Amino acid sequence: MDTASFHRFTFLPPEIQQQIWMLAAESTPGAHFFTYTSPDEESEITRQIRNIRRTTVFGPYLTLGMPDDNRSVVRIAGQENTDDFLLGTYQDKGVTRNVIVRSNTDLIIICPADLGQLCWSTVKADCPGFEHFALEYDPSWPRFGQGPPLTERGKEACECLASLASDGGYKLMNVWFIDYSLRRRPDADGNLPEYRRRFWCATGRFVEVWACQNEDWYTGPEDGVHKLVASLRKDRETRLKLAEDLEEMGIHMHGDGVEIPPPEPEDPDATPESEDFPRGPWFGVLAFEPWSPGDRVR
Repeated sequence: MDTASFHRFTFLPPEIQQQIWMLAAESTPGAHFFTYTSPDEESEITRQIRNIRRTTVFGPYLTLGMPDDNRSVVRIAGQENTDDFLLGTYQDKGVTRNVIVRSNTDLIIICPADLGQLCWSTVKADCPGFEHFALEYDPSWPRFGQGPPLTERGKEACECLASLASDGGYKLMNVWFIDYSLRRRPDADGNLPEYRRRFWCATGRFVEVWACQNEDWYTGPEDGVHKLVASLRKDRETRLKLAEDLEEMGIHMHGDGVEIPPPEPEDPDATPESEDFPRGPWFGVLAFEPWSPGDRVR
């Protein structure tokens, strides 16, 4: 539902609008595609046409709230919100529309124009409070532990990915990598356990896949997406660093990466169980299953 299908919707009291949106929202976690570009070094976020079939411009910061025509009830993204969903406003051919985004369950898929230019601090500022982020895995990405990439663009991409395992990924709770080459084997059990993460979009669903499940899934090559995730999970206080940065940082190359001391917590007596101890995200892999004609079995 959007405001174009009910022209008098914006005349309703804000509390009634909110109740209608809550009842109209699907309870299943949704997936939302956003492209990131950096014109003149300023972040701009655009809702992709893919799957949603419409374009959304939020930038430079993602502002979520009630419809723009009622500014008294607009919620800025940085404000505390006790509801389990937020209403994003966007422009479609001059018409203000809304889209429901659930910050604690929905998947925000980041599609950067250039991975090497993606700044995670910008993502965190644009999407505060969101728990699930994803990148679409590209097999051409540099492989960790095989020396510095040969191209400058490859170096920047490597740095962007590696920063997730360091303080750059702080406050990102879950980061997923979507590999469209992963698929279920024809003889696999069609039922999915409830504890497996799933995110839904107009053309299919994204399903959590583990590397050990090769009996039910084609999980890709050994040096593919699962190896990338394993390298990021290996030690959240380590990261891979490019060769030209080693001397400046006073660190040395060894084995499969470069070890960097974790950022110092504010409390010198902090332990990994302490609230202010530096933490990184949890990493996982998603496959995509398109809908079959007439198939919406969940």
